[in-house]
Amino acid sequence: MTVVQERYRKAHIWHRPIQHKACWIYNGVVLLISVGLTALARAVPDFAEWYASHIYPIWVSTVGRASGLLPFSLFEFLVIAVILYLLVGLVLLICHLIRRRMERSKTLRAAVRRVITLLTTVLLLFTFNGGINYSRTPFSELNGF
Repeated sequence: MTVVQERYRKAHIWHRPIQHKACWIYNGVVLLISVGLTALARAVPDFAEWYASHIYPIWVSTVGRASGLLPFSLFEFLVIAVILYLLVGLVLLICHLIRRRMERSKTLRAAVRRVITLLTTVLLLFTFNGGINYSRTPFSELNGF
């Protein structure tokens, strides 16, 4: 390995084993929290009602106040940002795979790890923002419709 390749390898943190483990630990913990809260909400009906009346209002008012300061929709901005991130990432991944044939497996593993991290984070945000509320008693049933 040349000096330039060694510097390049050391400069990119995603090639370090400790960050790999931390990333997989993060993904595992986030997945367990999401699946655990969803399973708890479905198994214990009162949990979903408790979450909706105690935790969810705090979550919504905090995020709502923060995003209310922006002159645009935060959700739409995040959707566009994620789409651009994925498109740019795909182009960079293809360029990297073409230029560095010797590092293809490392590059693909890093790309898969990033996509899985993005998906688990989106799953956690969905769980907090609405997933638990899907297990509540329907409004029509509460009001006798």
